[in-house]
Amino acid sequence: MYKTDIRLMAFVASAMFWGSGYAADNSIYIDQSGDNSTITMTQDGSGNKVKGILANGTAGGTTDPAKLTGNAQTINVEQIGQGNSLALGANTTQGGSVSGYANVGVHLNYQVTGNLNTALININNNGTGTAAGNVVDIQQSGNTNTTTLRMTGTSNQFTVNTTGGNSNTVTADVNASNTVTTINHSGGGGNNTTVDMTGNSGQVSVTTVGASNTTSVTQSAYSSLGSQTLIDITGSGNTTNVTQSGVADHYTNIKLYSGSNDNNITVSQSGTYNHSADITLRAGSSTNTIGITQSGGGASGGQTAVLELLAGSSNNNVSITQQVIVTGK
Repeated sequence: MYKTDIRLMAFVASAMFWGSGYAADNSIYIDQSGDNSTITMTQDGSGNKVKGILANGTAGGTTDPAKLTGNAQTINVEQIGQGNSLALGANTTQGGSVSGYANVGVHLNYQVTGNLNTALININNNGTGTAAGNVVDIQQSGNTNTTTLRMTGTSNQFTVNTTGGNSNTVTADVNASNTVTTINHSGGGGNNTTVDMTGNSGQVSVTTVGASNTTSVTQSAYSSLGSQTLIDITGSGNTTNVTQSGVADHYTNIKLYSGSNDNNITVSQSGTYNHSADITLRAGSSTNTIGITQSGGGASGGQTAVLELLAGSSNNNVSITQQVIVTGK
């Protein structure tokens, strides 16, 4: 079976891949095609670049690519320093078996350490094909880093861990069913998370530890298999918005832990079937503002809102609105 194993340092040069500079302003160009490939890229310094995409995952630069095409790919990218940029597109038409995962199209590991780094990652870059069973794992450490992921396909896993930094941004645009997204922010403040997920049986899990973080989750499911969002918050001054719509069942569970004050939480659920929102405020959480709006359902389903204000939580402002819409007779 055809297999490729490629390892690139920032200063490596070859016919297809080249680098300039040594510890700063390094650049990697890659245009890879083939199944069962293992690609490893490492850059250390400032102003490093892995160039590419378009067609049309956008970004692009000088002579473009940073495109990897094939099934059962393992892609490892590590950038250390500040002001680094990544623009990477990976395209697959079916799943394989990679790194202990069954039926994986692309298994991407991206690790960035430092400040002011940006990454654009597009899984199934040309927007066609099956792209089944993709696994993306992102480790982000530092301040003011921005990671954008676009993903299509089915049965995907997407994990982001942001540690020890402030003002980091994670944006995920996922058009895929049976996809689990897990995002963890810890040890910093002013972090921004945006997840826009379309597809059935999707799950978004966000854990935020810190202050003044913003989390926005939008889910749309279009069959009897619904979507769910799970959010845990520890810290003050955070803003959390969850919007779930479409035909299917929707579930949201949000927990505010001790010391979580002055948070603003909004949950909006609409669609034909069942809606459920469960929010828990633990001891020591106070002066939080919570709004839940549920509409739709009618004869096809119901709406449930559960609010738990545990002993020691105080001065919280809660609003719950439920509306049943019945059409026809």
